[in-house]
Amino acid sequence: MCNNVHRKGYKSKSQNYRGIIGNTHKVRYSNIEQFKYISEMKLPNIRICFAFLTFLVCFNSYARIGLADWEAITPLGHKINNFGSVSLFLSDSTIEDLNKWFFYKGYVIGTYQIGNNQTGTEAYFTANEKNQEVKRFTDQGIWQRELEKNNLVPLLWTRWYKSDWTFYDDQLILFLVFEFFISIPLIIGYFVLVTRAIKKERLDHRKPYTRTVLLISGLILLHWISEVFPGSI
Repeated sequence: MCNNVHRKGYKSKSQNYRGIIGNTHKVRYSNIEQFKYISEMKLPNIRICFAFLTFLVCFNSYARIGLADWEAITPLGHKINNFGSVSLFLSDSTIEDLNKWFFYKGYVIGTYQIGNNQTGTEAYFTANEKNQEVKRFTDQGIWQRELEKNNLVPLLWTRWYKSDWTFYDDQLILFLVFEFFISIPLIIGYFVLVTRAIKKERLDHRKPYTRTVLLISGLILLHWISEVFPGSI
């Protein structure tokens, strides 16, 4: 009699096989439904996705190539730009084909190219922004002695530039607009940190969120100060 009575919860092997087969059919059916949904996606939706991806690629390329020109203002109000070649514009003269330069004691000091990049030679200059006096040198030793004679050699840090040294004037806006897929997450992440530092830690400098916010804010502030005062030290 015990052999004819099944215990509660007991299933035969055939019942287990049927359950496994049934579950397999459900999984396969689910996969088929997903494939059917993708294959029957309306054509306008595909076109919208493709247009959006194309827009991102073109927009990013335009930001990098079409807006590559720049212009910046020296500490005493003169312009350096790359509209033709990289050039310094004073009131009475222009120095073209700049290679690199630095600012110190009211001077723009640096090197420029004579001739093309393949066969040309490097020359040197000092440009007094106050009286517009420009001196050009073809010998590096003479140029170096001129700098030493007029105390134009920075003592601690010579801040050489080869391109636009400003970021917060114009490049920040371009970055926020054209690199929005990077800038927006960074901004959101920063404000999340600030919110947690205020609400959870009450701006306690001993706690991690507050320390992170202070570090990031300090780095941004130092970068901004270095841009406002681009001179060498």
